[in-house]
Amino acid sequence: MKSNVLIAAALLAMTGCTPQSTPPAVTDATVPAPAQAPEAAACAPAGYQLLPAGIALSIPYHLRADRIYSSKDGQSRRRIVLEYLDSDAGAVLASVESSMLASGFKARPRRDQPNGNIVVPYLKRDFGNLQLVLNPSPGDKPSNPAAKGTLALDFPFGDTVAATVAAASH
Repeated sequence: MKSNVLIAAALLAMTGCTPQSTPPAVTDATVPAPAQAPEAAACAPAGYQLLPAGIALSIPYHLRADRIYSSKDGQSRRRIVLEYLDSDAGAVLASVESSMLASGFKARPRRDQPNGNIVVPYLKRDFGNLQLVLNPSPGDKPSNPAAKGTLALDFPFGDTVAATVAAASH
């Protein structure tokens, strides 16, 4: 029974917790976009924090991937990939940069890649480095049909996050 619950929880997390459909049309242009995608907020388990503390995105997005891995130097890191659902790459980058700077991160020099990706490393004292990669294309198989592009954040998997995950799994 316990394994069935874990499998169901994993499936919900992989599918974004709600069936994917075309986003509802906004009828009033003055209505602000939600701070995060409704499916990310509605089904997140208690204690789950998608983004590093202090970072809040003001763009609608869909969670595409969330994984924890060990870097070549043995550091535990986390990589999340979001599909942004509105706007263009420039507006998304400006919104993310505003949030990053407001939460104490310092931007390093931006690198525009030949494939169109934009790479911006950030640094914050007592946090480490966070690398942001914005791809202006959602790729051949986006998980949300409304995706305009992807936004990947790669950052240290800190002790407080690890402790939250460990406590939630018991």
